[in-house]
Amino acid sequence: GTVVDAATRKAVPDIIVSAQGTPVAGATDSLGRFRLDGLTAGAYTFTAQGAGYATATLFNIAISSGAVAEVQFEISAADKTLEGVTVRASR
Repeated sequence: GTVVDAATRKAVPDIIVSAQGTPVAGATDSLGRFRLDGLTAGAYTFTAQGAGYATATLFNIAISSGAVAEVQFEISAADKTLEGVTVRASR
């Protein structure tokens, strides 16, 4: 599958994609691509999460035995406001 930024449509690297309820997970490469191996046939919920982005979820994705399922996540920048930082030094 792939993970792209919802606003820019550009690939997003270093996003963790996981199949809920299983230990199966992987990270996107520099082109936003990922591969999850070891899933048996069935329907899964997948999540994609990473620094600076809101978690995205795809529900009820069917995986057939011996088949490859291609999915694409579109993730949005997280709405996070950082507090100011005060630096003090003394000698």
